[in-house]
Amino acid sequence: MTPLEFVTIIKSHALFADGKPGGKRADLRGENLSGLRLPGLVLRGASLAGANFSGCKLAGADFRSADLFSANFEGADLSEGHFQNANLRGACMRRARLNFANLEGADLRPGSLDTQPRDDPRANFEGAVLDSATLSNAHFEDAKMQFVSMRRVKAHRTVFDGATLRGADLAGADLTKASVQRTNMTGADLSGASFHAASMVRADFRGAIMAETDLSRANLQGSQSTPGISKLPVNLQKALRDHALWVETSGASGSRAVLKGVKMRGADLSNAYLSGADMRDCDLEGGRLCVAVVVLTDFRGANLKAVDFMGAEISASDFGKADLREAVLAGAKAEPWTLRDADGKETSKKRRASFVKADLRGAKMDGLSPTAIDLSDAKLSDGGAAVASDPSAGGAEDMMDT
Repeated sequence: MTPLEFVTIIKSHALFADGKPGGKRADLRGENLSGLRLPGLVLRGASLAGANFSGCKLAGADFRSADLFSANFEGADLSEGHFQNANLRGACMRRARLNFANLEGADLRPGSLDTQPRDDPRANFEGAVLDSATLSNAHFEDAKMQFVSMRRVKAHRTVFDGATLRGADLAGADLTKASVQRTNMTGADLSGASFHAASMVRADFRGAIMAETDLSRANLQGSQSTPGISKLPVNLQKALRDHALWVETSGASGSRAVLKGVKMRGADLSNAYLSGADMRDCDLEGGRLCVAVVVLTDFRGANLKAVDFMGAEISASDFGKADLREAVLAGAKAEPWTLRDADGKETSKKRRASFVKADLRGAKMDGLSPTAIDLSDAKLSDGGAAVASDPSAGGAEDMMDT
């Protein structure tokens, strides 16, 4: 298509959009329009399925009710754009800018053209910026929205079911009566966000920052969260958020939590992602780690007196010389853990949770398998009874550097 042909189509469509004689609906399906600089472009109601708008400068453009099925807007500037009731199924919005854009009623469910088949038909908003956008009544089912910025968005009754919002920034967002069922929001920033009367069934927002988050009347059935984190200082919330992302992405994003010597007495870290964290010498006395994931976590020398580990996964963690008096380890899960080499391949080595020289007086340990824990030189009673180690199962010396 020549530039003159494109201009003719746009002029004719403008007449069509305004209901004037001589107008004709634009049909730009599958056209490569990448790199265009046309702020305020009017393509309301146009047929644009599969069109390539990557890298375009289209601030304030009008795409209301347009057919943008599987269109590509990667890296485009769509600030203050109008996408109300548009068909954006399977569209790619990676790294696009949609500040103050209006996507009310838009359809962003998965979709893929037969002429342009994709391995992943989901709408892709990874890394996009939608700050202050209007998203009410839009459909983002199963959308890829990792690390998207959605600060202060208005998303009343918006559907995010099955979407991936890992590491997203939703600070100050209004998701009143939204549906975020089965949504992955691990490590997201939900500070000041409102989920009033939202459906959050089976949502996962472990490690999320939740300072002043409104969950009033929300349905949290089956959801996984770490609500106690909201009571910690913001710097600790961010450290735990970054660690959750580090675990969730196998180190590709976020960073390992190094909380050596941190005082968190009485903190509720239930459901937290703490696998591989450095918790040496920290003070968690009287706290809760119920149902937390603390595999290969380093608790050496920590004050864990009266901490509740009910339902936590503690396999291969190191509690050497920790104070675990009156701790609740009954109901915790521990099994010999297969270690991996530097390339991530499984080795023949297995590691048990180590309680070497730990103080376990008064601790409840019912149900922990002796083949999964190393109690050598541990203090189990005032008499100081020690249990011999089984070297074949591996001890603290086998712990890999995480």
